[in-house]
Amino acid sequence: MSGLRSKPSVNPNIQRLRIDRSNDSLLTHQVERTLTDLVRDGTLRPGDKLPHEEQVAAHLKVSRWTVAKAMTRLVDKGVIRRTRRAGTFVTEHAMRSRDVGFFYFQEAADELINGIHRMHHALAARKYDLRTVPFPFDYYERADLFVEIRRLNLAGAVLVALNTPGCHRQLLRLEEHGFPYVRLGNKCFIGRLRARLREGPLNKGGNPNVLAAGR
Repeated sequence: MSGLRSKPSVNPNIQRLRIDRSNDSLLTHQVERTLTDLVRDGTLRPGDKLPHEEQVAAHLKVSRWTVAKAMTRLVDKGVIRRTRRAGTFVTEHAMRSRDVGFFYFQEAADELINGIHRMHHALAARKYDLRTVPFPFDYYERADLFVEIRRLNLAGAVLVALNTPGCHRQLLRLEEHGFPYVRLGNKCFIGRLRARLREGPLNKGGNPNVLAAGR
């Protein structure tokens, strides 16, 4: 019927948005992460319009304020841009990685949670995002760290090193490829690796700024 406005359709990409409520990460970080993933995996390309904040909030069952804050962070990082009355769009430079991976022993997750939040804030100040990658004890012996880093499209990494031959071999390979990383707390490779060592627990002071490994 003429004169009646049709209900706006829901952007189909919204179905790809996910958050994990069992994850200790703040909801704002998770919303930012899932939106970023749509850009990085090519679902949203430069110039594409993002779903409205209300649509995202309703789909994820979070407040509009949470979505608005996450989108503001993405604007600050240059991933998206807001145009008055037109909407929110992916920028031309959005495909460039701004992710720093934090690889840590999964059984230490509870001890590291405060440090992870500190890293989120420290990296965000430099327009980077933190991607957490928990691993089992034998990770460095059986995984291919460099391949995993390329798969995740990381700009840098913070790594909890283990005193094993596999860990030393994997970190050497990163250095051979010129990949920027910081290792945490383990002095066993001093003199054998060039990467910077960050000593001390993450959640007990210290300057988190050295964790901006991908700058």
